Amino acid sequence: MRKRSKGARLAEAARRRKRHRRFLNRYRLHIAAVAAVLMVIALLAAAVMASGSDAEEAEGQEETMWQGETVKVGMRTTEAVRQEASTDEQYPFNIMSRDWSGEDLQGFKPYTVPQEYQTEGGTFPDTMQKYTYIICNQAGVDYAVVLAMIEVESGYRWDAVGMGDDVGYMQVVQRWHEDRMERLGADNLLDPFQNVRVGVDFMKELLEKYGGSYEKALTAYQYGSTGAYKHVFSAGLDCSKYAEDVLEVADRIRTELAADED
Repeated sequence: MRKRSKGARLAEAARRRKRHRRFLNRYRLHIAAVAAVLMVIALLAAAVMASGSDAEEAEGQEETMWQGETVKVGMRTTEAVRQEASTDEQYPFNIMSRDWSGEDLQGFKPYTVPQEYQTEGGTFPDTMQKYTYIICNQAGVDYAVVLAMIEVESGYRWDAVGMGDDVGYMQVVQRWHEDRMERLGADNLLDPFQNVRVGVDFMKELLEKYGGSYEKALTAYQYGSTGAYKHVFSAGLDCSKYAEDVLEVADRIRTELAADED
């Protein structure tokens, strides 16, 4: 085969470039249209994937449950709760689903928050009382003592914020209970149900640690175990002033609940 000259090769290359330009000029609108269609398809696919991810996340929040022996608490978004607010219980006391039987509430008696605390914004509605009663029974913690703790700690104000990072009914400090909260499925201590659940679980742990002594358990609830030893137990004492106050209030609450039976 005879080798073509350099000039012939250059001419052939020029002809190819012309053919390419003619092809692009003739079909450029078609090419642009196909590219636009592909881009739209890609954007739609991305939007569908994002929507599916959001739906899965919302469904996960909807189905997040606290599994107690008899209590199931389904958490929903704040906006959904506000839109579906019940007529008798307003936010945040309507943010859980209820699956209670009469057996769960056997022995339960409604408690009236003292007027002095109501005046200052304290409230502990029926739903909250029943929930706390069941949680206490499951944990083996005295219900009257927990009510007394709520009175002393927050004056029955679910949104109370202390001088430190202590918040809610039982003035729980999140940084000390991260593992506990994760185990209990709690992520918001200003949710009154989560706050009480975490606080009662902490009391259960302390009662087990101190052999069922409410004096010592309450002292450790106030100071922490290390602080309780440093400030109280090392001095040969078993009970802090805080613990004495709580137990005194608990006695009063028991008396009031017993009087309601008559």
